[in-house]
Amino acid sequence: MSMFDQERARLLLAAHGALLGEVFPSLSVVNVSWGERWIKFWFFLSNAPSEDDLESMSIVEAEMLAQYPDREVMSEFYVDAPRGRGAVCIFARKNR
Repeated sequence: MSMFDQERARLLLAAHGALLGEVFPSLSVVNVSWGERWIKFWFFLSNAPSEDDLESMSIVEAEMLAQYPDREVMSEFYVDAPRGRGAVCIFARKNR
């Protein structure tokens, strides 16, 4: 496994771990992308976020920052928007 593949696997595992306990009912999809100095989450919601939802998104950022203190961690959220492209999907709610 190349160094890039190892770093990618480590980052995706950390991002998945950051979501543990922070998935809320209106969360539809979470994408993540990264560069040498930054990590960015895109949260796609089915309706406007509550204060608790905003707190959960903040916790995901904080958990990721704890794993990568040398990078800027940021996020954006979208309500009823199509999924972004060029990022890796780390969570998608299954439609019932």
